[in-house]
Amino acid sequence: FAPETEVGPLVSAKALAAARRFVDESGAEILAGGSEPCAERGYFFRPTVLAGSVDLPCFREECFAPVVCIAPFDDEADAIAKANASAYALGAAVWTRDV
Repeated sequence: FAPETEVGPLVSAKALAAARRFVDESGAEILAGGSEPCAERGYFFRPTVLAGSVDLPCFREECFAPVVCIAPFDDEADAIAKANASAYALGAAVWTRDV
């Protein structure tokens, strides 16, 4: 691996197709990235930011690609409820200007 690599390719054409389908069928707003090819060869997928409601499947399922889903929250209790809205132990983080 090249030490300057930050995001490498997905493992296979099947994984790339699944990531594209995940984003295209997410129902979320694409804020950055998306499912368009980003390289002529290899299984590269653009880092993608999706925004929407935590009720969308993309907030409850793992994509196994460089995709992050974001949603606003009103207060700490709302943020915790939204973070726990999945049956899976998916990673979560909070980015805010107002702690």
